[in-house]
Formats: sequence, structure tokens, C-alpha cells
Amino acid sequence: VRQRKYLGCTDKVDVGMRPCEAKLLAFLPERIEGLRISLARDTYKPGEVAELNVELLPQALKDSRLAVRIEVSQAGRVQEAHTKNLWISGTATHPIPLALNQDKGEVRVKATEAISGYTQEMAFRVE
Repeated sequence: VRQRKYLGCTDKVDVGMRPCEAKLLAFLPERIEGLRISLARDTYKPGEVAELNVELLPQALKDSRLAVRIEVSQAGRVQEAHTKNLWISGTATHPIPLALNQDKGEVRVKATEAISGYTQEMAFRVE
């Protein structure tokens, strides 16, 4: 997991370890092919809630519970209140509530799957 290396479909893994070195392996029913994120709209107003839809690919992973980190940033600054680690089984919806005094402009959303490192980014506007 830490090296984000796919070891293939196998019943045996040869792993060497040095003293004081940790190895973390993840056994999944299918190779992670990526993730897809989307929002219902491209534009939101302050005070509204943007519903982020997250989908792991392929669909064969729908029964596997995987971690996805969601980061929301505006003007190059990560908004810690909206940054979360989610446990996802196939698909999930994550609310991004916008403050009543939310700065107008572009808001970037970044989702990263923890095992593979697959990342997808998108943006929406606050007007």
C-alpha cells in the first residue's frame, strides 16, 4: 500500500523486510482502476450544499470498503472544515456545505483513493 504498487492476481507474494521496516499489503477482489467524482451543478450560492458523488472503479469493488481523502480548496488554501477521509463501498455522497459568507470564485475538490493513489480533481464556482 505504501508503495502504491499493484502485485497482480496471485496466491503468493514474496516480500523482503529489513529490521524496523513496515510492509502493508491490501488484498482486493479486483485491481483499482480509478475513481470518478461529480457534482449535480457547476455553480452554487453561499449557504447551499454541494453534494459530491464519488464512485470507485470498477464496479467489482462495490463490496470492498476503501478510504478516499476529500480535499476542498479555494484560492490555493485547503479548507480544513471540508477535508475528510471517507470510507466508501462502491459509491458515496459527501456534502460540502458552503458558508453564508463563502468567498465567491472557484472552489477545487480533490479526491484521492488511499491504496492506489488514484486522484481526480474538479472545480465548481460560488457566485
